[in-house]
Amino acid sequence: MPQPSARPPWVDAAAVFRAPPNWPAPPVGWEPPAFWAPPPWFPPPPPRWQFWDRPPPALGEASYGRRGWALDDAVRDARARTGAAWGWRVAVWPVVALAAVILLGGLVVLPLGDGAVAAAAATVLFYAVLVGVAVVVGRPIAALAGGWVPAFGLGPPRWIDAPIGAAAAAVQFGARILVAILLVALIPALRNADASNLDIKGLSGLELALTAVVVVIVAPVVEEILFRGLILRTAMTRMGFWPAALGSSTVFALFHAPAVDSVGGAAVLVSSIFVFSVGQCLLVRWQGRLAPAMASHGVANGVALLLAVLIAS
Repeated sequence: MPQPSARPPWVDAAAVFRAPPNWPAPPVGWEPPAFWAPPPWFPPPPPRWQFWDRPPPALGEASYGRRGWALDDAVRDARARTGAAWGWRVAVWPVVALAAVILLGGLVVLPLGDGAVAAAAATVLFYAVLVGVAVVVGRPIAALAGGWVPAFGLGPPRWIDAPIGAAAAAVQFGARILVAILLVALIPALRNADASNLDIKGLSGLELALTAVVVVIVAPVVEEILFRGLILRTAMTRMGFWPAALGSSTVFALFHAPAVDSVGGAAVLVSSIFVFSVGQCLLVRWQGRLAPAMASHGVANGVALLLAVLIAS
């Protein structure tokens, strides 16, 4: 057992460390230093074991006097609660699952044919797998960190999330337009490239309604949990915000590339979505929660769908 040290800065003054009953008893009054991890030969603590008799401050609530980015504080707190940097599988397995669903989804849905049934089956399969993977890999971290809110920022929405999300979507939309203009100016061959990943031509009313539900509600929730929840935060327990944000945004953008047929269109789409994702990372870093980013994502997707409907009509 490590020697006694100063109380970690994230623990409030009344909290007392509680070693699990199946661990060797620590010295009286011992408190682990920040980022301390138990030796590998220690047995795992009981499920949902709380190491402190009073939980540290809630996610984004710097009640102990710190000021700064809410996500930085939240990741620091969650890492301290779990005792170490999170294993990479929390971030890698959702990416592997996403790739597998994209590659194999067509083989499963193809026998169902075209139309609303196939679209519904593909949607259920795609997001059910991703949610399942997120729950499986994220649950151990959530149990150690005191829940899904302090671990990944997955808390209930607040009324202020809607205006924040709308404002963020507007800023991101302007940045994406600017990037697209710069790309076309630098590479004239991209001027006629089709960079839309929303193909609504020939959709029936039912299919369009299903698309709207997926694009505006389902996709923003699941994708924010995966990319700005599990992946971004896992990376931030091991590196700074910017490497984590740029890395997760690159993965997020590249997974949208298969939705476009041409190389030029994919280049424009990937660049645009990369800028959008960086903006989402900054929004989550500011707020420390996923709900505002989900609102921003939903607004952005809703505007894109509306523009696609207007163009098609």
